[in-house]
Amino acid sequence: PTLPCSSATSDVYKTQDNVERVVTPFLAQIARQAEQADTSRSIDPKLIAALKASDVMKLAATSNIGGVDASILQIGRELEAIAANCASTAWTMWNHLAVFHLFVGCLGPGQNELISGIVDRGAWVCFGAGAGSAITGVIEGDTVRLNGSGAFGSGSRYVDWGGGGFVI
Repeated sequence: PTLPCSSATSDVYKTQDNVERVVTPFLAQIARQAEQADTSRSIDPKLIAALKASDVMKLAATSNIGGVDASILQIGRELEAIAANCASTAWTMWNHLAVFHLFVGCLGPGQNELISGIVDRGAWVCFGAGAGSAITGVIEGDTVRLNGSGAFGSGSRYVDWGGGGFVI
């Protein structure tokens, strides 16, 4: 069970196991911008910059690529702490962490230098692949030319690396 503290009384969030979360330093800032984020569908740019500069972005990355080796349980608890303060921020952060894991799997170990750079820079990743997405690929020699657009991706406006599924 969790014990979220109101941002009016405390900016610290702990669970009954008394473990401070990686996100703890950001919870007051997350809470302050929550209403605006939910209303405008945009997270405060200063908060995005702070998150990108932190280990929060590295939760889903393993240590061999510069990550923090967080367990699924830890990631869930970090997201729980964020969600208790702002559902919009939690949703977009969840999307980044899940998509990052997918990027690593798709790119494979042969791309560790690229992946490590993404982790080191705190880069945000997202798939713009929601309803209405229509990306096609045409093979032209040794390359594939993509055409179309990805219609939606939670957190896509904060993205440094975007991905999209396509049909050849």
